[in-house]
Amino acid sequence: MKTMNFEGPGFTMQIPTDWFITSTPQIQAMFVSPPRKGGRANFMVNVRPLDMDVTLDQVVKTSLETQKKEYDKFELLESAIYSKDNLTGHQRLYKWFSKENNATIRQRQIIIVTGQMLITLTSTRTDLKIMEELDDVFAQMLESFKLS
Repeated sequence: MKTMNFEGPGFTMQIPTDWFITSTPQIQAMFVSPPRKGGRANFMVNVRPLDMDVTLDQVVKTSLETQKKEYDKFELLESAIYSKDNLTGHQRLYKWFSKENNATIRQRQIIIVTGQMLITLTSTRTDLKIMEELDDVFAQMLESFKLS
């Protein structure tokens, strides 16, 4: 896989050269895979300011409660501490059913609170065997993520 360096607002990472790059006011960067037999996949980077007294534990708890409530057939598969370089956070792997796509969706989410900033990294793909190869791509993207 060929990659290139991407410089986003406050971060850098290596991304596949054939992935589409987009952003919105809520999403600082979204990297979308080319169309494939099992559907599309993406990797999102969200960076938001936090109030002074908000903790990682509060964000993790609140976001999990929201996911359980809003995602049909939500199933938490893994939940663990995330640590890389000087970043510490929480990661979870979960799946849920998307009525819109008529497919089970698999997401890995990393939640980091650093200073007064919340960083959320989310990889998304369908839960099909044919899509498992993307897990290595997502892992490489995540490994290359650095705050600038």
